[in-house]
Amino acid sequence: MTEYADSVSDLEVLTALLRHFDWTPTSRVPGAYEVWTERLRDSDDEVLLPLDPSRGDFGALLSKARRHLTRQYGRNADELLAIFQTQSNSALDSTHWEKETSLTPGLIGWESGELLYESAKAQLIASAKSSRENRRYHGNASAYLAKQFLESTLMGQTAIGSFIITAFTPSQRRFHLTQQSAKVAVSTPRNTETLSGGTILATFERALVTARDCLNQYRTNPNLAVFVEAVPDGISYEFTKALSDFCAGSDSGVSTTRSRSRVDIEARPGVNVGFEAVDSQVLARAATELALDPEPQMVNLVGEVTFLSHESGDPDRLIRLNIEEGGVTAKKARIRLSEDQYEVAMYAHRNELRLLVGGEMVKEGHLYWIYEPHYVEILDDSDQLERQPDSSHEQQSFEF
Repeated sequence: MTEYADSVSDLEVLTALLRHFDWTPTSRVPGAYEVWTERLRDSDDEVLLPLDPSRGDFGALLSKARRHLTRQYGRNADELLAIFQTQSNSALDSTHWEKETSLTPGLIGWESGELLYESAKAQLIASAKSSRENRRYHGNASAYLAKQFLESTLMGQTAIGSFIITAFTPSQRRFHLTQQSAKVAVSTPRNTETLSGGTILATFERALVTARDCLNQYRTNPNLAVFVEAVPDGISYEFTKALSDFCAGSDSGVSTTRSRSRVDIEARPGVNVGFEAVDSQVLARAATELALDPEPQMVNLVGEVTFLSHESGDPDRLIRLNIEEGGVTAKKARIRLSEDQYEVAMYAHRNELRLLVGGEMVKEGHLYWIYEPHYVEILDDSDQLERQPDSSHEQQSFEF
């Protein structure tokens, strides 16, 4: 079984090399052989690629095909073979973003290229966050998970084509949802919460396919609600905005190739989704729709109390919190407190201590509010924000 899996892996590596140099299969004997030729060159050059590792000539034909490519492309082919072999051995999934340009294939304007890389990065980050929690607008939520995933992503060489960039993501590695989960991984591993890189890429693939479906539906029924309804499938403001930037100006496409595990030698299908330049405007409007009036969210905010307001006889006691931590995009929040909670806030303000406030935050216009906090606590410098609101905090009392 191991020898068979290794043969399949070698075939995948050579197939990836052929595709990188823009070869394409032109004829085949199903299940036995494929004949590949160069797509962009008027040449009779051919490579015979064996498909069945159980056949006696499989190894010899595969080696012959490899030698043909290394002779033709030299050091570049050797380096790419090493990269693709590493991808296969490390169970790395690959994602390719392809952008049509008016320049020579492989070239793109500097600013357009930078935007392309930033868009790809934002799409991966948004998908990591949606893998943990589907939301219209993520902001800084699930930032720890997204940061880990991005730090473990490798950037590959550009491929032949209009302009193509490649990302390799670890399929089998598991990523902690929170910093607290990472801290307890050694002492109490049962309390950890993790997701695999393969799960995150599956969210990315699902969001791509869903975005394409939404665009198709929008053509016949121009209602942006179709994008809002697709939030459970990985659609978010961040993903849609990044995809809009990617599509702008010319046709483009995104494809994924899944790694083949040593245990399960059956190939897992990837996706190949195309977008047109005109899709960018619709996606931009959808992103705006997703960002409007985001649903209330349960938050834990940590920050400095910069404003207190209470007039004698007025039951309302208000503070403004400059948010330092909390997984939200908001920089400030206005919070209505009870009498006891207000005393806690005053003490924190007088002593220049950070305040932790938990509850439901809503956006009204350009302002963020928490009207009935579940808890208000003072944090010292050693405290870390790694907790989630739950019903136990609703009964918390405070001593002064």
